[in-house]
Amino acid sequence: MIDETVYHITPPSPDWLERAAARQLQLTKPPGSLGVPEAVANRLAAIRQTLSPSVARQRIYVVAGDHGAVAEGVSAYPREVTAQMVYNFLRGGAAINVMARHGGIEVNVVDAGVDADLDDAPGLIRAKVIRGTANFTRGPAMTRDQAIQSVEIEIELARTAAADGIELLGIGEMGIGNTTAASAITAILTGAAPEAVIGYGAGVDEAGLQRKIGAVKRALEINRPTLAAKSRWSRMAAFAAQL
Repeated sequence: MIDETVYHITPPSPDWLERAAARQLQLTKPPGSLGVPEAVANRLAAIRQTLSPSVARQRIYVVAGDHGAVAEGVSAYPREVTAQMVYNFLRGGAAINVMARHGGIEVNVVDAGVDADLDDAPGLIRAKVIRGTANFTRGPAMTRDQAIQSVEIEIELARTAAADGIELLGIGEMGIGNTTAASAITAILTGAAPEAVIGYGAGVDEAGLQRKIGAVKRALEINRPTLAAKSRWSRMAAFAAQL
């Protein structure tokens, strides 16, 4: 599934990008004054191949999962908060819910790996691959098969959105310890030192930051992830499996 999906992904037409940029110059505003949103609008026009793209139906998937690296003291909050936040999303009480309501955007909540039983959660999309990842400072966070399954679930979510007539899709994630895993992946992809890509996160003090940096360094040392995989989809699976 991943191989087929990647094969069918094509870049936006350069011609349509140029046409969208030219249209921007006809509008009553200084050239480029909208900044990043202007570039996003141009890209959307090129993807849809129209200078009047419609975004009447919009959806955000909030995908939740727990991270084993929390055991290393990298977060100011315990992993139980992940499940609590899932319930908050479903009740409509989180910041993303408020922002989505103002924009007329659907919010769908997905359990892809929360370390809790959420069978009583109405409206939750149940796609649990694993009850939280393993601690990546001691070995792989997931097996390769689990990583591939996780990517395939997200492909299915995107296909479902398309079948439902969604014209603009956003994705987000929630899970205590998430920025630690994200920092490790960023360090791999960019070749930057962990210190250069790791931030404090929510409520973390200086001591917590140092634990976070140390955890990522240990994870990279013990798992030794590389960019040697030959295809785009296998690289994605390899990264997820090793981290």
